[in-house]
Amino acid sequence: MNMKLAGLGRQGWKKVAVASVIVTPLVTQVAHAALDAAVTTQVATTSADITEAGTLLVGLAVVAMGMRWLKATFF
Repeated sequence: MNMKLAGLGRQGWKKVAVASVIVTPLVTQVAHAALDAAVTTQVATTSADITEAGTLLVGLAVVAMGMRWLKATFF
């Protein structure tokens, strides 16, 4: 499998990229159509909470790395 992917060349990779861009939304639409409306609402609500938690984690990581940088620079 790996050898086949390595031998695709430039045109082959473009075809794979275009196919993935076309197929992904189609599969997503089918998956959403199969879900109940209540489930879709719950997923949307939960994804907002997950996004907020992720933003807070990234913020904490930035603060922690800033403190490490200050410590390494001045101490």
